[in-house]
Formats: sequence, C-alpha cells, structure tokens
Amino acid sequence: MKKSILVSGLIFFANVASAQVQAPVAPIEASDPRYYELSKPTLVEIADPDPTGSWMQPYIDEVTQSSSLSYATSLPTLKTATTSVSVDEIIAVGKLVWNIIEKNQPKVDVKTNRMSVLPKAAKDWTDLERWSNPESRVFKIAYKNGFGSEIVSFSFRVVYFFGGRYNGAGKYIANVTVIPTSTYVGWGYTLNSRVEFPTIVNLGTLLDPIVGAQLDVSWEVETVMKKSRESASYFVRGDGQIIDLTYGF
Repeated sequence: MKKSILVSGLIFFANVASAQVQAPVAPIEASDPRYYELSKPTLVEIADPDPTGSWMQPYIDEVTQSSSLSYATSLPTLKTATTSVSVDEIIAVGKLVWNIIEKNQPKVDVKTNRMSVLPKAAKDWTDLERWSNPESRVFKIAYKNGFGSEIVSFSFRVVYFFGGRYNGAGKYIANVTVIPTSTYVGWGYTLNSRVEFPTIVNLGTLLDPIVGAQLDVSWEVETVMKKSRESASYFVRGDGQIIDLTYGF
C-alpha cells in the first residue's frame, strides 16, 4: 500500500549532500608532515541537520514512483549490483552494495540504491500495508590531523520504512538507504565510502516474521603518507529499531 505523506519539501536530491571542495592551492601547513597524520576517527550519532524534515517528501516520491528491483533467480555474491538473497520465507530485494562517496564526491540515487526485506510471496513493497512514516537517523565520522584540526568528515542519513504487514502479519522493512548529508575533505586527502547489506534474518516466527538486516558503511581515507580503512555496522529491524553494532569509535 502506498502512503501519501505531505511534507513541505525543498529540492532534495540535487542538494542532499553539501561537499566542501578542496582548495586548488595547498595550504601552508601541507609542507609539514603533521598535516598528513590521521587521528583515530570518531563516529557519533548527531542531531538531524534538517529538523524540518524537508528531505522526507522527496524521498517518498522517489521510492513510490519506482517499484522494487527485480528478484534474482540465484543466490548472489555481494559484488552483484542488483539482486536478492533469501532466508526461509523472507527475501532481500534491491541493491546490496553501492558507493556513497567516490573521490570526495557524494553519490545519491535513491531510485536504485535501496534495499527491502519482504515476504517471498510479495511482488513489490507496495503489496504490503501499514507502513510507518520514514524513519531517519544521522551519523557523523571525523578525522583530525597532527595539528588537531578536523581534516576529513562526513555525515550520512540512514532512512527506511518499517512495520509493513503482509496479509495482516509480520513486520518488514523497505527502501533502506544511506544518503550522505555533508562532506568535508582537506587538501591532499581522498575519501571513498560504500554501503553493503551482508545479512538478513527473521527475528520472529515463520507465520509472523520480524525481519532484520545488517547494514555496513565502510570508508577509506588516503594521503600521500597514509591510508586508513574503517567501517561501521548497524542493524535495522522491522519493528523500527536501528541498533549500532559498532558502539561508535
């Protein structure tokens, strides 16, 4: 069932992530090796930078105007772009891996970069009813250099529908996606990040499933002197909860 939710929206996908472009000329500090030193990253949940919810209506429009992606006919590898993977009577439909930042530039395509966990018998997420309003949480990752200055940071929004029921039973999730909301990368640094969905589970019963999906956000920060790779994991549940499996850094 499609929900129509009226939200006074602004242009969303063109402006969803503000990216601060690197200066064309190296700063004075770049001549000092401390400029390229990387601290251990911090990862925290932050207050929503868009408290008016202007992101919500355009997100709803994107996911309701395009149906779920096709089911695959065989079990995939995680590198497959568009596919599905099944556990018992539930199935994950959509994209399991995609990039959200490539060489410092945010990438947003909610029409295709999303994943749903549905009953096998459903043809589309709109076959289910009693979906919640979209749920959203925002997290921020930041690094400091040897001078103690924040040199790389990016924040991202995890969005999803939850609570969908099929023939009056179950609690499913739909249109789970990760949207970069802001990015800052200092001169001489390169940032890349991607999203993966490695696991789905049924936390309920076969007759009344409560689905869950693990969502991993990984990133890499690179300079001429050092490369840092990190990841964070979250667990999205059909009853609306999102659990931080990393507990922050």
